[in-house]
Amino acid sequence: MDGISTSGITDKDLIEVKDFEDNIQGVLAKFGQKLQDDLIKSLDKKKKNASGDLRQSIQAVPDVSISDGIYTYVLSMADYYEQVDKGRRPGGDPYKLYPQFIKWAFAKKALGGLPKAPSDASGLKSYAFNVAKKVTKFGFKPSYFFTNVIDDGRLEQLTEDLATAGAQGFTLDNR
Repeated sequence: MDGISTSGITDKDLIEVKDFEDNIQGVLAKFGQKLQDDLIKSLDKKKKNASGDLRQSIQAVPDVSISDGIYTYVLSMADYYEQVDKGRRPGGDPYKLYPQFIKWAFAKKALGGLPKAPSDASGLKSYAFNVAKKVTKFGFKPSYFFTNVIDDGRLEQLTEDLATAGAQGFTLDNR
C-alpha cells in the first residue's frame, strides 16, 4: 500500500493534537485581546487620545495563526505610538509636524479640550502651527502608556501560560 501509514494513530490522538493547538492559540488570543484592552485603557487614563486615531489603531489580530510550527498574532498601532509612549526630544521642522497638529487641534477643540484656542478654522490652524513649533523647540514628556502595560509582568505570565498549554522550546519575539 502506497502513502502514509497511520497505524497506531487513533481518533483520540488526533483530538489531543487539536486540543494542544487550541490551547496555545487560546492562550495567545486571550493575551492579545487583554493587551489590546489594557493599552486602550492606559491611553485613555493618561489622556493621550485627542483625535482618537491612536486608540482606534490599537489592534491585536484575534486570529492566531500557525505557520511552520510558529504561532503568531499581530499587535499593530499607529506609527507615532512610540513618540506618545517615550516622548519626543526637541528638534525637527515644525512644517513637517504641522499637518499632524492641525488634525489634533480640530479633534481636541471638538471635544472641548482647547478652551483658549480660537474657534475659527484659520485661528485653529495658527494655533496648531504654534503647538508644532513648541514641540520642535521643547519636545514633550513620555506617557509610558505602552511601556507600563507591557512591562507589568504579562510577558512572564504569557511564558508560564504557554508552558502550561504544552508549548516547548519557544521564544517571545516582541519587535
